[in-house]
Order: sequence, then C-alpha cells, then structure tokens
Amino acid sequence: MPWFHNYSAVGNSLGLAATFVALPIFFLVWALAYKRMKGYLAASLILLLMLLGVVVAYGMPVRAAVSAAVLGMASGLWPIGWIILTAVFFYNVTVEGGQSEIIQSSISSLSKDRRFQALLIAFCFSAFLEGVAGEGAPVAVAAAMLIGLGFTPLVAAVVCLVANTPPVPFGPVGVPTSMMISVTNTNGTAITKTIGSDMAILALVIPLLVLVVIPGFKRTIEVWPAALVAGFSYAVICFLVSHYLGVELPAIISAFVSMVCLIVLLKLWRPKQIWQFAYDSDNSTQAKTSYTRRQVLTAWSPYLLLMPMMSFWGTPAFTRFVQDKLHWVLNISHWPGLDGIVYRTAPIVDVPTMYPASYRWNFLTAPGTAMLICSVVTMAIFANQPVARPEGFQSDQQRSRVRTGYSGRSRRHRLLS
Repeated sequence: MPWFHNYSAVGNSLGLAATFVALPIFFLVWALAYKRMKGYLAASLILLLMLLGVVVAYGMPVRAAVSAAVLGMASGLWPIGWIILTAVFFYNVTVEGGQSEIIQSSISSLSKDRRFQALLIAFCFSAFLEGVAGEGAPVAVAAAMLIGLGFTPLVAAVVCLVANTPPVPFGPVGVPTSMMISVTNTNGTAITKTIGSDMAILALVIPLLVLVVIPGFKRTIEVWPAALVAGFSYAVICFLVSHYLGVELPAIISAFVSMVCLIVLLKLWRPKQIWQFAYDSDNSTQAKTSYTRRQVLTAWSPYLLLMPMMSFWGTPAFTRFVQDKLHWVLNISHWPGLDGIVYRTAPIVDVPTMYPASYRWNFLTAPGTAMLICSVVTMAIFANQPVARPEGFQSDQQRSRVRTGYSGRSRRHRLLS
C-alpha cells in the first residue's frame, strides 16, 4: 500500500512539523550532554522515538518505518562505520608501533617559534589527522602535542579547535560529505566541488585566526608569510583535489602539501624575532629528541602509502573493474518492505513521485577496505622496527609500568592482536 508524504502532518503546520521532527535531536543533546547517557543507549532511545513519531504523527506504515530504519542502519554501518573503524585502527597501529612520537618530534623540532609550532601542528598536522582518522582524534592529538611543547591546555585546545575547521567535511576520508550525498541522493560531484570551494576560501582565513588567538594581531603580522603559505597551499590543493579526484582525499593531500610548503618556507625565511610565551625559559622549546632520516621516513611511511592507495581506490577505472569484471558487489535493487511504498509529494516535487529504496554493498571498493590494507602493510613495516625513542626517554605507559610493576605485552603481539 503506497504512503504519501504529508510534510505538514503535525497541526497542519510546516513549522510545527519541523519542530516535532527536531525533538529527537534535542533529546540527543540532553541525553549526552546533561544526563551523560551512554551513546548506544541514547541512540536506541532516539530510534524508538523516531519510529513512534512517524507512525503516530505521520501515519507511516509500521512495516515501512521499521524497514527504513534497518536500511538506515545498514547504510550507516557500510561504508560509514567501516571507514571509521579502519581509520581508527590505522591510527592506533602507528601509535602502538611507537612511530607517532617520531612524527611529533619531526614536526615540533622545526622551529622554536610558538607561532610556527601552532601552524605546523594545530593547522597542518591536525588537518592531516582529520583526513585520515577524524572522530575527535585530530584535536585531541594536536592539543596534546602543543601541551607537551609548553602551551597551556586552554590555549592549545582553543587553537586546535579553531584550526581544525577546513578539513572537517572531508575527514575521515570524505565520510561526512559522502554520507550527505548518500542520504540526500544528490549529485555527488557537484556537492564535492561546492564544499571544496567553500573550504578553500575558509583555509585562506583560518591560519591567520589561529595566530591571532595566540600572540594577537600585531605579532601575527610579523609572520604573515607563514600564514599565507599554509593557507594558500591548502586552499589550492583542496580546490583541485575536490574538483578532479573526488571526496576521499582533499583533507589528506591538502594538509600534507601545506605542511611541506610551510617547512620549505622555514628553510628559506625566518621572522626577525622568535616569539615565545612569557613563561618560556631560554631552553624550554629546544628539541629534546633526535632521530635519523631513516627513522623519520619510516614513521611517515604509512601516511605516504595511504595517499596513493586512496587515490587509486577512488578512481572510476578501479570501481568499474571491480563491478563489471570481478562482480564483487552485492546489489539489492528493491529493499524489502520499503521500495515502491513511499512517495514524495508537493512542494518537494510537482507530482507524487516514488522514493526508490535500494542498497549496494561495495565491500572491495569501499575506502575502509583500502584503509584496512594500508593498516596491514603498516603492521608489516613496523613489525621488525625497534620502537625508536631518545636515550633516557620514557613514555607515560612505561612510567606507569615501572610504578605498577606491569611489563605488558610485546609490541608485536599488541599489533597483531
């Protein structure tokens, strides 16, 4: 039996209907922020509220409502949940392999100037992590790095939150934009280009705002070439990648190029005065670690592998090969209990139009699969690599084990488990 959308079903008012459907969002904020409810419990309650709402207020058939919920969960788990799971796994492999400390050291040791450190870590490296892992990890990791260098926690948090703006729509691996394209069933290429253009414009401004947060406008002007190079290089690459390569790589490649350009600038130009905090001592920002080029290259190798891997995985030629030649695709063209039942009506469409319901499981061409392959290769790279630490250095985990007497499992066992 067909069901026709009535967008003013609540009180025959579009405003009341909009308020009604927004109630689950308000409930989510209340449940998570005020009641500190577990995420899975809050999400389950919201699902029940939404099912009850569409059935009672909108008159949607129970079978169609439940089928739509199941389709939504399937679409969320794949590829959205898959890419998030593998992205976090990829990042944890680099952390457990002991290589994240080398990456942090290679970035932070480039300059003692706090302004450059903020641009390199809060803007460039945070954006890179956003493109790879997302899910709050970029701000947390970048802020921890800045705190370790001597930034106060409040300044580090504010700087990282301001800086981590341009890459968000494209991280991790384009998931937010891909999800919006999937949910709205719109032209993905057009949306990707539009968002890429918007983020490119935003990237021109954000580095300046990052610096203003720290020393103020006057000290920011002293290093305007650095802000210009970081923002302009990110903007150009973001625009090009989003227009010609797709949704997966704008944040990753743009952040990497921006970081490289800023490092090159540091080799060619320095401000007349190195700016530090008032509480900094003369030696407080000296690099405390020293690693060989081979160690640095090894630490960065997973990310250097990730960029060409994701570029190849997103090409139409590879997708067509998997679908047309290998046929490794599960396609449910008519989702049971929903396809052919729901109809859109005015003012969305001029005449009632059936809302198609289908599901495609591209398990090989999904970005998460490429991320998993990169993670496995990274495990192989790190398997025989010693955990490179400077002499006398002890991590927080090591210091904890000394205090508690717990030695823990070997690094290789942790990686393989």
